[in-house]
Amino acid sequence: MTAALTAVAAPASAEPAAPLVSSAVYTENARYPGVGGEFVPGVFSFDANGFADIVEFRYAAYRVSGSVAADADGKASAVITPGWPGELDLKVYSVNRDGVASAVRTYKTHVAYTGPDTEVTPWSALVGTPRTAEFAPRWNHLGPIVRYTYRVNGGEPVTVDAGADGRASVTIGSDLVGRNEVRVFGVTADGTRTAEHLRSYEAVPGYAYAHSSDYPYETEAGGVGVTGVFELYSSVPETVAFEYRFEDELRSITAEAPGTAVLELTPTRAGRTELLVRAVRADGVGSNWYSYRFAVAS
Repeated sequence: MTAALTAVAAPASAEPAAPLVSSAVYTENARYPGVGGEFVPGVFSFDANGFADIVEFRYAAYRVSGSVAADADGKASAVITPGWPGELDLKVYSVNRDGVASAVRTYKTHVAYTGPDTEVTPWSALVGTPRTAEFAPRWNHLGPIVRYTYRVNGGEPVTVDAGADGRASVTIGSDLVGRNEVRVFGVTADGTRTAEHLRSYEAVPGYAYAHSSDYPYETEAGGVGVTGVFELYSSVPETVAFEYRFEDELRSITAEAPGTAVLELTPTRAGRTELLVRAVRADGVGSNWYSYRFAVAS
């Protein structure tokens, strides 16, 4: 990733040489998986490379820019903390006392992604089902991870210690229907922080189901004014009620343990009809609607 630099032009016949650039942390021409990391500072050394009377070096890269004064020997160093993992093209030039700029040096390296590996088990399960999240170091070049800080669905951060192998296992919730997420970063013994890693996982709402011997599914039976018994079931843990819609009226019935209920309905008109049912938890989270279709005899 690159950033543009605006330099004062030197005479075309005598453009000074580009400065020399080096870094012990972010070695030149590093390739994937890279070196250093997001949030990991590195010292970059600059040398005028024969350009006399320079007063400063100017540098820029993706999410990074700055300048540093040169010493009497035409040297300087700057601590640069990359703001993003991946390819990094650091552009550097020097400026002398007369405002003349050198050629631009492009120093290429690759910033490692340091976010922890994260696995959530099971990845997909019913809403409210506890999950196990396992955190592990991605690379070892930063040093051993001693603790992790994580947040679930934007909640308060929680910090846990890592084991001797740099791993940690925690139990997390899944209270949102659909996508849930856990964000985590690690910290090494010397306080270096890794990048934050995001892992999403799924919570499905479960289902409700209805059955009736008086009005069998997809069958004509009973009649207008003939009451039928409907048994309701739920796969949603901690179901406290069922909501149902029949003949354009929405009502609810309290669930019996373990997530069942018995409902009596009396049709008021003949022909095809349906009973829509869903299970509901105490916090208002409901399952998908289930359609039980049948016909009322005329």
